[in-house]
Amino acid sequence: MAAAESFDKYCRFLKEEYLANSKGEFPIGRELFDYKLKVEHMLDWDADDLLEIGESTLNRVKDELNKLAGSIEPTKGWVTIVEELKSAHPPADELLDYYRREMQHTREFTTAKNIVSIPPEEGLEVIETPQFARPTIPYAAYMPPAPFEKQQKGFFYVTPATTEEQLCGHSIYSIPIVALHEGYPGHHLQLLWANRVASKVRKVYGTSVFVEGWALYCEELFYELGYYTDPRIRLMQLKDELWRACRVIIDVKLHTRQMSFDDAVKFLVDEAKLEPVNAKAEVKRYTSSPTQPMSYIIGKKQIMELRHKYSGDLREFHNKLLSFGSLPIKLIRGRL
Repeated sequence: MAAAESFDKYCRFLKEEYLANSKGEFPIGRELFDYKLKVEHMLDWDADDLLEIGESTLNRVKDELNKLAGSIEPTKGWVTIVEELKSAHPPADELLDYYRREMQHTREFTTAKNIVSIPPEEGLEVIETPQFARPTIPYAAYMPPAPFEKQQKGFFYVTPATTEEQLCGHSIYSIPIVALHEGYPGHHLQLLWANRVASKVRKVYGTSVFVEGWALYCEELFYELGYYTDPRIRLMQLKDELWRACRVIIDVKLHTRQMSFDDAVKFLVDEAKLEPVNAKAEVKRYTSSPTQPMSYIIGKKQIMELRHKYSGDLREFHNKLLSFGSLPIKLIRGRL
């Protein structure tokens, strides 16, 4: 009863006091944006630097997409090919098993290639998304074990598909990327390592730049190591990287007042080829999470730079990198 009364009181505060005095602006402004980059994520780059990185990444990935599409089907552009690939998906009643097999394949590849150690007594279960979560998880999502749970078991939710549109979100050319990004050696494995650090503070503290950067880095790593050689899977991977590059640009421009909400939606539709309804939902999230959308590309860039400077083997590098938890790369760099 006391908890319910407290929630009601908080809702009244938001509606009657906070909202009543709100000026209706969501941008945090250049000064605070740069402050978050420097203090929260400990980056040596400011908003202008991020914008340059985002734009150069966008142009590079677009070039790669166009070249790859030409090698797959010279008469079609990458957008057309991607739309066709979406229609290749598992049947609705086989969707869960398809993800389970792919998760197992990524785990086996991680072990076979000595990519990184897998902590003992861990687990990742692929299950249907619980009913209560389905309105906010249209396709799939990963739920990590809590930092202090004895049983370090993660869950990968797959929402049952009831329409062809939903099934198109589970292309057989996308599922391998999703599995390694969310499971092994992506989020699941990285967060298992983070949960094992001795420091209680570091168990719960982290930056999205490391967490999201690691998972995106793993996508490129698996391509380099030959996990998938089908150019159609590579096309889907690059398509998502293009989307992440757009996020950097929008993140900066939205919160430094260089881009309106509607312009950001249009940018995602025009450049990343998102559907308008999905683009709008994306931008809504960006308005309330300044510096999170840029995390994927910026984190991957930092990890790639670290790897190129490291003199040891790949497994040693990854084990050392993950052993620090989800800290800003700047704090890890001097200890590698």
